[in-house]
Amino acid sequence: MESSFPFELAIIVGSALILSLFAWKLRIPKALGQLIAGMFIGPFGFRFITDITMIEIGREKGEAKEAVLHHEFLLEIGRDLRNFFTA
Repeated sequence: MESSFPFELAIIVGSALILSLFAWKLRIPKALGQLIAGMFIGPFGFRFITDITMIEIGREKGEAKEAVLHHEFLLEIGRDLRNFFTA
C-alpha cells in the first residue's frame, strides 16, 4: 500500500489520539495506549505504516520532545531548590 506523507501522518496521530483516549478511559497510562497504537499500525501489525522513514521521523521527534521535557524538569527542580534555600 503506497501512501503519501500527510496520509501516514494522519494515521499515526489519529490512532495515537484514539488509543490514548481509550487508555485514559481504562485508567492506564496514555503512553501505553500510544505504544499499542504503534503496534497496530506498524509493519508487524495491520501494516498501515510500512515506510521505515516515517517510523524514524516519529522516533526522532519523540527523542527531541523527551529532551525538551527533561530540560524543563531540571529547570523546575533548580527553581524549586533556589526558592527552598532562599526562603
